[in-house]
Amino acid sequence: MSESTSIDKSGRLIVPASLRRQLGIRPGDRLHLRVVDGELRISTWQQAVERVQQSLAAYRPDDQEELASEALIRERRESAHHEGSLRSSKV
Repeated sequence: MSESTSIDKSGRLIVPASLRRQLGIRPGDRLHLRVVDGELRISTWQQAVERVQQSLAAYRPDDQEELASEALIRERRESAHHEGSLRSSKV
C-alpha cells in the first residue's frame, strides 16, 4: 500500500489512517524511526524489539531454548506467584 502525506511547519508527519490500521498503530503508541537505504522506515516499538530479538537469536546456543532474560522473567513470575500463594494461605 502506498500513501502520500506532508510534514507541517513543526516537523510533524501525519500517518494516514489506512496505514495506521494496517500497522496496528493507535494514538499514543511509540514508534521507531530509522533510515534504511535513504528511506524512512517506521515501525512500532514492539516490532523493533522483535526484530532485534530475531537478529540476536543467531547467537543463542543451539541447546538453549530461551534467552537468559526470558528465563529470569519466568523465574521471577513463578517466585511472585509462589509468594502470593503463601500470603493467601496465612490469612
